Amino acid sequence: MTTTPVVSQHNAERRGPMRQQKHRRARKQSPIHHAVRLQQQQHQHAALAKTRAREIRDVIRLGVYVDHTGSSGRIAQSIRTAVEGTKFVPADLQELSCTQSELYETEFDFRQQVSVAVAFSEAFTGTTVGLLNSTWSTSPESSFNHGPVHGETALMHSSTYLSVQKTPAAVQWYRDQRTHSNSHALLFSPSISIIRDNANQFVQPRNVHVVTAAAIQSNDSVAMRERATLVLRMLQLAGVRTIVLDHMCVDSTASAQVWAELLALADAPFHGVFERVVFAVPGPRFAAFSSAFELRVYEEDLTNLLLA
Repeated sequence: MTTTPVVSQHNAERRGPMRQQKHRRARKQSPIHHAVRLQQQQHQHAALAKTRAREIRDVIRLGVYVDHTGSSGRIAQSIRTAVEGTKFVPADLQELSCTQSELYETEFDFRQQVSVAVAFSEAFTGTTVGLLNSTWSTSPESSFNHGPVHGETALMHSSTYLSVQKTPAAVQWYRDQRTHSNSHALLFSPSISIIRDNANQFVQPRNVHVVTAAAIQSNDSVAMRERATLVLRMLQLAGVRTIVLDHMCVDSTASAQVWAELLALADAPFHGVFERVVFAVPGPRFAAFSSAFELRVYEEDLTNLLLA
């Protein structure tokens, strides 16, 4: 005959508070556990970033690598083209003015990814892609050794962009950024080969043209407009039809409004200049950016409708 253990009321009452005390202790420990897990993740990210950085340095030095399918990827020529073609573009350069006879019905898209990941997928179609690299750094080393989510770091760890960082033009651009904190000067680098895909596997190279500009570190929409105008003009001069842009400014809403006013409105100075425009906005800023862009276009359409 099987007997069922009986828990006395006295024991049950004693166990209740004990369980509550254990739960309270667990809750008190959870912030510590969270901090430990966060620190472990940071160490893992740092170790992974160092590995990727070392691999990219080796690939650039050799000019050849083996992709994830076992095929050879040869990039020596594109590195040479990028190094020789990289140039410093002062903000007042008169050449940054041109006209374009052919206009497009521009297609706009939004991606919650870093720019290099978007550029890689866009370059798959065979079209030449122009990529905006907005940077907060005043030296290439600080970007190269930054965390893995940082946009410019992702570019350096996934492409041959590091190869142009010691060119005279790049040295001049970084010096200009250190001297003039709000400089509109640009750095243009053609034929940068993206050699890692979105899964961080080595793949066959896909070349993009990169325009580097200092990110706007304030909510200054006037400075944002001036710098964004120069970026778009440089991409237009480069002859690209597909461009990948980031938010470029700490204020995602202001940034989206400026891009819309430069590219999407009927009287925008770059209306129809590019065939495809993709905005790469990773992280929590994505929703605010895409909503602000679409709202600005809607406001313009509504105003024109009411005035018609």
